[in-house]
Amino acid sequence: MNAKGKTFTALVIIISVVALSGGLYAKKKGADLTLQRTDGQILRGELIAVKESSILVMEAVTLNDLTIDIKDVKLITIHRESKFWRGAGFGFLMGSMGAMLATAFIRADWMMDTPGGVVTYGAIGGAVGAIAGGLIGKGTGVDITIEIEGKSDAEIEEILETLRSKARVPVIK
Repeated sequence: MNAKGKTFTALVIIISVVALSGGLYAKKKGADLTLQRTDGQILRGELIAVKESSILVMEAVTLNDLTIDIKDVKLITIHRESKFWRGAGFGFLMGSMGAMLATAFIRADWMMDTPGGVVTYGAIGGAVGAIAGGLIGKGTGVDITIEIEGKSDAEIEEILETLRSKARVPVIK
């Protein structure tokens, strides 16, 4: 294997390790949500578990666990953290590496002869990647609003199933 092949292989391994190691030490946290009850009371907290017809929420202010019957809930808003900067950073990394590798391996004379050659095209690719990654990351952080009031039992069961996947403890029946 030549020097370029070894460099490329090492680069792929480093990028893979960095990209895939993000969630290794993460402790699962339930979704951050706001509940509007049918009596008008608003409650904000972390979704701990979803039972058969109720949800268990740890209130954000007092840290008390509250079990709330789903029939007493009018609206649920699931707050999602924007991943703009994470997406922009990952996009910059991938865009710049892709542009630099393409420039180096293509060996186009007109690219190599320009001042800064590989680095210039790496910066351009990184900027394009950062914009694309940032927009994708921002789109993943849009809050989800679920209306409960007026739904049939089958629709409520489907909503509870969706909420179970977002709870700290995913399955309690």
